This record gives sequence, structure tokens and C-alpha cells, in this order.
Amino acid sequence: TKMNRFFFHIESRDDRIFDTDGRELDDLATAHRHAMRLIQKMVLLDDLAWRGWSINVTDASNQSVLSVLFPQVSYFQCRKESRYNNR
Repeated sequence: TKMNRFFFHIESRDDRIFDTDGRELDDLATAHRHAMRLIQKMVLLDDLAWRGWSINVTDASNQSVLSVLFPQVSYFQCRKESRYNNR
């Protein structure tokens, strides 16, 4: 099967972090799963307020093919806060 190169640019209204390497993946569904994993890792590893950020997935010709939003409130932050509030 022919692999496609996708690029995962992390964007907010004011900032952009460009993915210059990209990743060879089977299809758009696989690219979506990869974007979701990236978001999960970033939310877990960094306490930055990710509200308003998204991953803009582009193809090899730099056409936007998918946009994946960061969650408004992290599931992990909610669990952490509720654990502290129940003491």
C-alpha cells in the first residue's frame, strides 16, 4: 500500500509550531489517531493551558486535510481536581 506523508502543525490563534518532518501513514483515519495521541501526550506532559489550540494536519502538498481541537478542559485535569476536592 502507498503511504502518505502527513504533517502535524500545532496552532493557536497567535502561535504556530510547524512540523517540518511529517510522518508516513496509511490514511486520514490513521493521521487522525496520531493527532489524538499527540494531543493526549502534550496535555499529560505539559500543564500549559491548551484551550484554543488545535493540530492542523496537512498533506504533502501543504493542503489542510484535518483539524483536531485540543479538549476545552482536560479529562486528566478534571480527575486530578476532583480527587483533591473530595478530601
